Amino acid sequence: VDFEQLRILCERIIRREKLK
Repeated sequence: VDFEQLRILCERIIRREKLK
């Protein structure tokens, strides 16, 4: 599992939640 990719994915989700 690529942790860096997971972290980027998590950041994207967090930013999307902030947009709400």
